[in-house]
Amino acid sequence: MLTIVRNKAVLGIKENKDGKQWKDWPAIITQSEWDLAHEAMKLRDAGNVNVPGTKHRNLFEGACFCARCARRVGVTQSSYAKRLRPRMRCHGKYQETGCTSKGKSKYDENESLKQFQNFHWESFFSDTKEEEDLAHKRKLLIKAEEKVRKAQLQMQNIMEALKKAAREGRDIPFLVQDLPNLEIERKLAQIEATNYQNQILKDSNRKTGKEAAQVIQSRINKFLSSNREDPVNREEFNLWMRSEGLVLHIDFDQEGSQKVEIVLGKVKKNRLVEFNRSVEDLHRFNQEGASVDLNHFNNQRKHQVFKPVPEGHQRTIVAGLDNNEQSYFWHITADKRSPKRQKKAA
Repeated sequence: MLTIVRNKAVLGIKENKDGKQWKDWPAIITQSEWDLAHEAMKLRDAGNVNVPGTKHRNLFEGACFCARCARRVGVTQSSYAKRLRPRMRCHGKYQETGCTSKGKSKYDENESLKQFQNFHWESFFSDTKEEEDLAHKRKLLIKAEEKVRKAQLQMQNIMEALKKAAREGRDIPFLVQDLPNLEIERKLAQIEATNYQNQILKDSNRKTGKEAAQVIQSRINKFLSSNREDPVNREEFNLWMRSEGLVLHIDFDQEGSQKVEIVLGKVKKNRLVEFNRSVEDLHRFNQEGASVDLNHFNNQRKHQVFKPVPEGHQRTIVAGLDNNEQSYFWHITADKRSPKRQKKAA
């Protein structure tokens, strides 16, 4: 089954030995189904350091990343004094080469859950953040709908050209060959547009601000008071956490509970390419006695524009205060490649 899912033939794509690809027959699954299957396989493969036969031994599976190399962190069992103890391990340290961190540490689930309880959900679920997300998804919906219209127009033009050629007694088979590919493109674009429509409808009904914070706190408390060893409960918590874009940023070289930090993150190809700690910075400013204008803070966050993160790098977004206690943002882009790769690229 895995061989079939990994083979692009199910998308109607043929590939030669040189890697050249072209569409050669009708697809049997959609691009969306292909993407979902491969994302599931990535998450499965990323968790392979967990103990065989256990499900979500690491409650935060798929959302833990090393601060040094930005690669995934898994959990395995280590034997100590004839007792099995879970340990966090960096994939970049033990499955690849290049990570220069210690690469392993005690797995303290209770401490990490305390951080979730103390996370500043009210700021996280601000109205501005929800407006940003909806605006972004509306732009993606417009692009998807434009793809649908473009494919439909091309198909219509081909049909008109074929009719005209038939009236004139001409044969234009190369146009006929384009129709199946255009129909596939139209269907994929329609699926994409429908997905965004559903997301926008769902997000429009989401709670924000204090109400959302109360709902989340209630959800976390419910998990803590439930059977935490139940695989179903653990999987539900894990899926919710990742759907909110929350990640655990783990510094293996730092001592104490501050080793693990909960932040907003963006993941690409099993790497944490961006993490945003501006919400935590806002809370720290308030704790230090600053009177932060939350509306100004959210407006600043709303208008952030960044270039794409270069391959092998990571962007950190932080917040600061000027002399008038007005918030501002800046970002730091760090090269997370191994010293050997950095030297080679220089």
